[in-house]
Amino acid sequence: MKKIASVITLILLLVLTACGATPEGEAINIEPEAAVESTSEQPEENTAVESEPETASSQDTEEERTQAPEISLMDSEGQVVNLSDYKGKIVFVNFFTTWCTYCEQEMPEFQQASEDYEGEVVFLLVDVFTSEREDKQYVIDWYKKYGYTMPMIIDEEGAAVSQYPVRAFPTTYVVDQEGGVLGYLEGAMNRDMIDSIIDQMR
Repeated sequence: MKKIASVITLILLLVLTACGATPEGEAINIEPEAAVESTSEQPEENTAVESEPETASSQDTEEERTQAPEISLMDSEGQVVNLSDYKGKIVFVNFFTTWCTYCEQEMPEFQQASEDYEGEVVFLLVDVFTSEREDKQYVIDWYKKYGYTMPMIIDEEGAAVSQYPVRAFPTTYVVDQEGGVLGYLEGAMNRDMIDSIIDQMR
């Protein structure tokens, strides 16, 4: 398994959106500010503030990374999906809700990338049901409506978010081929960001 030879640069982003304040989060690689929606539902004025970049320590290898906690949940077809099933592949674990505008905007980017990197990269969608405004069937119908082929699991009781802090939507954790957590991003990702991360992990 190839290891990352380059240093990963992290940017801290702070964004206020119409859905409320969002705490600081780490973004993998230098990229323009990412859009996020808070788990709070109280409206506030739209504002965006970007802080100074920080640099991760050198020698960022798989051995030094925290192992990703296991996720084992039912998918939209009633089948159990385990994060560990994807060991050997790069995994983008994306926490979303159906009401999040920014989540909806980034999904086509994930879908196209999942097709282009088939067999090498997995985009695992995790619906944070405890923050949903609709029932489970609505979530399943929403997923099918857009014809997504990425695996989608529903975190009905908060088992996944209890291990992966999610303070804003969308939030994406990146897990390397050995099951180590590379980092996470609070905010919508675009194709350039996705490609850049994958290139560094090859």
